[in-house]
Amino acid sequence: MLLDSSVLIAILNPEDKHHQVAIDSFSESHRYQFSALSITEVLPAAIKAGTSKAVMGKLEQIATEIISLDAQIAELAASIRVNQGLKTPDAIISASATQTKAQLWTLDAKLAKAHKGSRLLA
Repeated sequence: MLLDSSVLIAILNPEDKHHQVAIDSFSESHRYQFSALSITEVLPAAIKAGTSKAVMGKLEQIATEIISLDAQIAELAASIRVNQGLKTPDAIISASATQTKAQLWTLDAKLAKAHKGSRLLA
C-alpha cells in the first residue's frame, strides 16, 4: 500500500479530523510505502514546531520504503496531470503508486476517484 500525504498527516496528528480512521486502517502487519514528495508535504509543520527529527523518525517507522521521484514517475505524473486533471503533488503520488503497483490509500476523494483501484479511507 502506498500512503498519500493526507493519510500520513492524519496518522501523525491526533488533532486531525481523520486521525482515528487513519489509525484504525493502519496495521503493523502490512507493508507501507510513501512518496518522498510526502516528506515535503508533512514536514513543514514539524519544522516550525522544532520536531522535524521526531516526525522523520515516525515516518521511517510507518514505511518500509520511501519511493524516490525519478524520471519515469515524473513522466507518468505529467500524463496523469493531463488526463486526470490532478495537481502536481497528487499526480506524483498517483504515479508513484502506479509505478510500484501498490494500492493507493488516501483521504482525498478527488485523488481516489482519479486513481483507479485506490482506497478512500474517509
